[in-house]
Amino acid sequence: MNFGDGRIMTLAFEHITPRDSLLARCDARWKLLGILGLTLVVAAMQTLVSVTVALLCALALLLLARPEWRWLKYRFGTVCLSMIPFLILPPLTLPWPRGGIVASMVTLKALAILSLMMALIASTSVHRLAAAAVAVRMPQVLVLLTVLTYRYTFLLAEEIQRIRVALRVRGFRNRGNRHSWKTLGQVIGALLVRGSDRSERVAHAMEARGFDGRFRSLEPFRTRWGDPLLAVGLAGVSVGLVLLEWQARSI
Repeated sequence: MNFGDGRIMTLAFEHITPRDSLLARCDARWKLLGILGLTLVVAAMQTLVSVTVALLCALALLLLARPEWRWLKYRFGTVCLSMIPFLILPPLTLPWPRGGIVASMVTLKALAILSLMMALIASTSVHRLAAAAVAVRMPQVLVLLTVLTYRYTFLLAEEIQRIRVALRVRGFRNRGNRHSWKTLGQVIGALLVRGSDRSERVAHAMEARGFDGRFRSLEPFRTRWGDPLLAVGLAGVSVGLVLLEWQARSI
């Protein structure tokens, strides 16, 4: 599907450059700890009232990051489309109103977590987030896998686009017949082989340049007076949501 600006919906991967905002000026270490803690609290919630309040708080935090509307709407649109089965199945499989409550809670929780992650990504570059994750003692292997997965998502999207253009030039049209399925299988196999070869070349290149698994940054982390306030504020929101969850369950 073409959006009119030359981009294809299924291959709409793009890097985002953080815009200047109140959240972008904060230290990535404090921001990462505060948002991850709030995300864990949201993921553990089980009442509709607390999840709704959490979504409002997450949207408020996302506004502080000042993301571009075009970048924002594609992500929200994709997640909303993927949540359609979760809105349909619970009301059909569970008694009313339990099914509707479960469907609403799952959807609101997914949107709240998405908003928190987008606020983090929209206000901090990926390499800065990786360095901050290592600085707060997160496992380096997990951080490295995350960064490589992010990076190679774009490379695989470019490779798929080149293969797609090559197939179109050769007159291929995807139809529900044996030839089409055979061609798609061969394309997937070629993509996997190319990905394996590229990963070996990248690993050798990283070793030749002395990479030892540690993330280093040219910009040292500096804690300003507002950074602990942000972390304390996010921790206060988390505590407030926990109390609201406890009160909602007791009713």
